[in-house]
Amino acid sequence: MITCVLHVEEGKNSDGQIIKFTDSTLSKCKAALLVYQSREKSKFKLIQLPAQPNDSIGYHPKCYKCFTAVSTAEKLKAVNQSTDHSEVNEATGIILSIRMISFYVLTYCLLLYKI
Repeated sequence: MITCVLHVEEGKNSDGQIIKFTDSTLSKCKAALLVYQSREKSKFKLIQLPAQPNDSIGYHPKCYKCFTAVSTAEKLKAVNQSTDHSEVNEATGIILSIRMISFYVLTYCLLLYKI
């Protein structure tokens, strides 16, 4: 049986299927967890994520959406405050990927509209 590790409120968002983590979804959750751990108070602060995806732990889609709803600015701040370099490298990679995609979209729009 798969358990939702992002589930913090009993009965809330507990309906529906539980999806297994992929490398990508787990990476996004680790970046979000850095933010929650840097906050003084957070209902997500004590969540423990697996080191890598496995068959026994996953997430409800609604829990995942709620958990990963943190801004890029918060992620950068949390990365700067973190002392665990493996988590920092992973979160930094996600943020850099977001910035590169934004750069390519902006460049494409500028070329498309000849601004």
